[in-house]
Amino acid sequence: MNPGISWKLLLFWALFVGMLASFSLTIIFETHFLDELSIASGILTGIALFFTGMFMLIDTIISICNP
Repeated sequence: MNPGISWKLLLFWALFVGMLASFSLTIIFETHFLDELSIASGILTGIALFFTGMFMLIDTIISICNP
């Protein structure tokens, strides 16, 4: 792996792709069980995506303020 790529950035994009896949499964398939499962996983993925983005923002601010 390239040392310039942060693991938080990879986690952010993996969660983003997971959230898109979850919501697309909700739209494409219309079974009741799959709708509940994909909406719940999409919400959890969105929460994890939010916190990952916040940690990346905090790390960026800290790296700017403390050179």
